[in-house]
Amino acid sequence: GAAAITTALTDYRDAIQFVHDQTVRAMNLGLSPDQAARSVRLPAHLASKPYLREYYGRVDWSVRAVYSGYLGWFGGNASDLSPLAPAQRAARLARLGGGRRQRRRQAAEAAAGGDHRWALELADALLALDASDPEAGEIRASALTSLGESEISANGRNYYLSQAMEARGFEQPRFDISSTPIELLRALPIDGFMRAMAVNLDADSALEEDTVVAFSFPDAGESYTVHLHRGVARVKTGAAQAPDITVTTDSLVWKELLAGRRNPMAALAAGKLAVEGGVVALARFLGHFKAD
Repeated sequence: GAAAITTALTDYRDAIQFVHDQTVRAMNLGLSPDQAARSVRLPAHLASKPYLREYYGRVDWSVRAVYSGYLGWFGGNASDLSPLAPAQRAARLARLGGGRRQRRRQAAEAAAGGDHRWALELADALLALDASDPEAGEIRASALTSLGESEISANGRNYYLSQAMEARGFEQPRFDISSTPIELLRALPIDGFMRAMAVNLDADSALEEDTVVAFSFPDAGESYTVHLHRGVARVKTGAAQAPDITVTTDSLVWKELLAGRRNPMAALAAGKLAVEGGVVALARFLGHFKAD
């Protein structure tokens, strides 16, 4: 009924505002991200609601997100400004703790005693020194499994258990955009595909580039300009006045090309793609964009 809906939405709104406001308060009190994440908890009248349980996200994750959103990644401790690389830190810790053999024994003891977080950290340090250490790998997998089994957040549980499987040799299947159903490609807006080009740019390969490409999609009534300039792809709506290359095609054809479902040369031969400024120049331009 309406009353139950109103209560649920009000509680959800209050919970979001509570986490946000108390995180900002913690920031103003000078707490670090770690301290804030440990100190902010939903009050009992909200935490007890079944629809506010941490089945997906977690309060401490949201605290860190709010903190980072306002102040960035730095938590105020100068030692974090230029930390040692994980392998260097692990080597120094190993020497402090009696070397790898001693660290491995300590990790095994922590795992046997149910101290899974500490066992995980020790195993991570050992693997930073030798990624092929089988005993450390099994300790890590076991700790991850135990932590996952006690985690109610679906995301957290997935992270723990998936990485435990990976530690035991399971390879996660990779998403292949070329297998995207044509119906989904047709439904997705072309704007999303064009904006995604900016984050799929292999910047190192394009540090000397300065190329302007205009894209026209008559079927959608939309046009875009992508200016590839020294490692940055600037994507804007509207066509450039004097581009180096002009591409005219249907939006679905371009989505298929970006998704790897259609061959550019075949699209050219079939009259599905028109290019002014040179096909080779376009191929060079597109070669800088890689989704993986």
